[in-house]
Amino acid sequence: MRIIGLMIVGPGEADRWLETVLKQRTELVDDMIIATNNATQKEKDLIKKYGFWQYEDNREWGINQPLIKNDLLAKAVKLKPDWFLPSDADELYGKAFTRAEAERLAATDAISYNFHIINLWGDQNHYRHDLSFENIRYFRFRPELGLSFERKNVHCGWSPPAFYTYAWTAPHLVKHYGLMLEKDRKRKVERYEKYDPKAVFKGKEFYDKIAEKEIAGRPFIESEMQMRCERNVQDHYKHQHLKHVSN
Repeated sequence: MRIIGLMIVGPGEADRWLETVLKQRTELVDDMIIATNNATQKEKDLIKKYGFWQYEDNREWGINQPLIKNDLLAKAVKLKPDWFLPSDADELYGKAFTRAEAERLAATDAISYNFHIINLWGDQNHYRHDLSFENIRYFRFRPELGLSFERKNVHCGWSPPAFYTYAWTAPHLVKHYGLMLEKDRKRKVERYEKYDPKAVFKGKEFYDKIAEKEIAGRPFIESEMQMRCERNVQDHYKHQHLKHVSN
């Protein structure tokens, strides 16, 4: 089977987490296609170092995000995928998510998987429980279900809408570094104020929490969080099975 990675990389990512992320993806995907969005040569050189496909799409991110992702997905189809592994340039899959595990998940009847997105906060050993959530980070190539993203300037997701409707929950984590540092959070707040000033696409509460400065994160121990994640998924599907049997 072929797993194809999807990513969009903006300016400055080469000085943050991009190399660590690309290195991890070499262990998970067969190939990867990356759209650079007003990125510098430093980002492009780093992508080339790891042998992934790269092309430029410099349309304004906060206005054209769905269109940029539509075109990225259309190009990725040419790489003959069975599954897509999409993510941001500042996201690392948890250590328990290996290539063998990706193939195990793909062998089920699922068409897509939500992962547990852990928003690190302050440093790599703390996270915001109230800002962590589930979101798709793995989905099957099923063109009959659509190849277009939801029409939202921001927060349009990482798969077409149908895959959200039918997603299963994977017992795995994705560590998001994009809110970890205060300077990065400040940039996020400014971006959302510009492109979603009425908080239509995510909600004011989410934006307000990102802007908080004095909030301490909870301790994050990946092995413990992974076990909790696995247990929660088992309990969820056990409950679903019992509910089905009782009906």
